[in-house]
Parts: sequence; C-alpha cells; structure tokens
Amino acid sequence: TLYGNVVIGSATNGHSVAATLHGSFQQNDDGDGTSKTFNTATGGVYLNGHTTVASNKNLHMTATGTGSFQTGQGTVTLNGATTISSTNTFATGTGTVSLNGHTTVAASKTLTVGTSGSGGATT
Repeated sequence: TLYGNVVIGSATNGHSVAATLHGSFQQNDDGDGTSKTFNTATGGVYLNGHTTVASNKNLHMTATGTGSFQTGQGTVTLNGATTISSTNTFATGTGTVSLNGHTTVAASKTLTVGTSGSGGATT
C-alpha cells in the first residue's frame, strides 16, 4: 500500500521511464467524494479492449480541435438525436441510403436528385 504521491522517472530530458502493470487498474475518487482525473501525455492512447462510458458521462472532443473520428467496418448505432453543426456537411459513400422515417427539408432549402436529365428511375 502506498500513501501519498508516487513519481516514476522525472521530467528531465532522458529520465522518463516505461512502467508495466500486470492485472487490473482501478482509480477512485477521494473518500470525501472529491473527483479525480486521469491524464495522459500528448502521445497516443491505445485502448486494446472494449471501452464503456458510464451512464450520464460523455466522450467529448474539444470543439476547437481539428481531430477526426473514424470507426471500424462494423455497424455504428447512434441511439440519440444526431446534429451536424453549423455549415458542416453530411456526406455518404456510394452505398444505398435508406430514410426510414418522415423526412423534412427546411424552408427555403432545396432537395436535389442528380443532375437534369441524368437521374435514376422514378418509382
């Protein structure tokens, strides 16, 4: 049992070290309920197992960031409302797009299907 701060390596150039933990890791808040954070350096973070975000918690990318979000080839399910903010674009690949519910186009906006004379079959 360790009580107090633990430092492994140092910030001095060439003094950083690797640490390996075999087994589970659990981080708790203080006994009085003071929440604690888990921070990483600027290098990559690799999550090699399933990842769960607790109820009423968020997975959030800083709004001013220019990073991207990419999934694997498995199914992606969005259970809540989905908003594309500001003037950003929602684009699909060349696969089929299904709209299974009522579809509304905002006032003074257009819905364009292909180009004149080159549309697909009407059904």
